[in-house]
Amino acid sequence: MAQYLRDGYAVAGTDYPGLGLPGQLHNFVERQALGRSMIDSVRAVRDLSAEVGRRWFSVGHSEGGLAALGAGELAADRAPELDLLGVVPISSGGDFAPGLDTLATTKPPFATGIYSSAAFVGFIAVAAMQYAPDRIQATDLLSPEFAAELPAVRSLCLEELAAHLMAVTPPITRWVNPDWARNQTLLEWVRNVSTVRSRTAAPILFVHGAEDTIAAQTQANQGVGALCAVGDVVDYRTYPGADHNTVVAIADDDIMTWLELRLKGYPARQTCQSVAGHGDGPAEVGAWVHEGGW
Repeated sequence: MAQYLRDGYAVAGTDYPGLGLPGQLHNFVERQALGRSMIDSVRAVRDLSAEVGRRWFSVGHSEGGLAALGAGELAADRAPELDLLGVVPISSGGDFAPGLDTLATTKPPFATGIYSSAAFVGFIAVAAMQYAPDRIQATDLLSPEFAAELPAVRSLCLEELAAHLMAVTPPITRWVNPDWARNQTLLEWVRNVSTVRSRTAAPILFVHGAEDTIAAQTQANQGVGALCAVGDVVDYRTYPGADHNTVVAIADDDIMTWLELRLKGYPARQTCQSVAGHGDGPAEVGAWVHEGGW
């Protein structure tokens, strides 16, 4: 955040629906709702200061990456008075249905990262139940033993919840109901909140850590594939040795340079397909792997 301020950016920290309000829960992973909130936060900042310009970027980490992508899809219609120059999702993913299926078949002993993944699934279950409380129950998505920990899911943040789940006795041996997709309302909700709906007018820098165990590389690959399929310009970069959180600092210089190039009007590199001579450097098929320089 400090680097953005030093470089002259006005930074709007989005307050998503349900956060910080007693007795209310956040609608986790609903990218359209998150995107609307991000756009509205930019409008609010401009209402506060006439010095804030029209050009802007949507940048977010983890769930914030979903918000950045959602804002990118909605920006032209929701805020035509603004000029979105780029979208930067960090440690984000795509359709999380495959991840649910994988976790449903994962058996102990569990790697440490599984508990963070399970915590995210707990948050997803709470969001799904908020969407359709009369048609989606906790055990539609979660195993009975995990569903029993729902009070902790509702009250703890990610790291605290992961630690709690690791310490449950007797240990949880299964996380996801393997038949979760049989609930059509739940299946439709999962598809709705995690599906790319339309093309983003601005280019996308998709940043991911190769050692991410929360938003796995396969999820990132799927998410990028979906963006490419609708015609987005995507510069996909993976960072060896970086995990879900450390990639933020590791990729920081690259992100700041990418933003600066967009401000100067240079076209962004396209890694969805091979396009010779396009953008910041040689275009490639698949992810551009960071190995210590441009």
